[in-house]
Amino acid sequence: MIGMFGDKLILVRDGKEVESLKGSVQKEKIYITLPQQVIEEGDVLKRKILNSEEFFLVKSSYYQQGLRGIPSHYSLEVKKIKSLDEVNLEDKQRITTQIVNIHTLNAQNSQIGNGNTINIYNTKIDNQLNELIEEIKKQSFSKDEEKEYLEIVEEIKEQLQKEIPKKSIVKTLLGTLPALGNIASIGSMIVALLG
Repeated sequence: MIGMFGDKLILVRDGKEVESLKGSVQKEKIYITLPQQVIEEGDVLKRKILNSEEFFLVKSSYYQQGLRGIPSHYSLEVKKIKSLDEVNLEDKQRITTQIVNIHTLNAQNSQIGNGNTINIYNTKIDNQLNELIEEIKKQSFSKDEEKEYLEIVEEIKEQLQKEIPKKSIVKTLLGTLPALGNIASIGSMIVALLG
């Protein structure tokens, strides 16, 4: 594992360099040791090579708990782009939407702009909850255990949809789930997304 995270990268958001990172660049994946910021879909990573730069658009981001000598890290699915200008309008809109979702986690039927009413729900957390459900179903639990764990996930969803969700309750509920497969790492990502 020595040197696994030897590539030097820079996290770029809204055209600004946010944080220096260490990682491992692969063909369509990048592994990043724990950054100060949550790395999200739509972020861009920059790597300087020789006399030029490479840019990677983050398509999806997964937190993975460390295990047997491998440190905790993010596993990112990326798309190589030629420059920051190549982040097309659709990607920019997705980036803007993601920022709105994160900063308005509890905004239901919010009013934005010229009086339009929209219903916002954090799709990143929703995706993680769906992954959590799938991960629970993949495990070889008894029918009763599986039902109990899925009910806990439903309780977490209900808590997150409250006007002011309590992070401590979400953490406690996540802590009651077994630490098998990727269940614990998905739970950690949900807590990180809550801020």
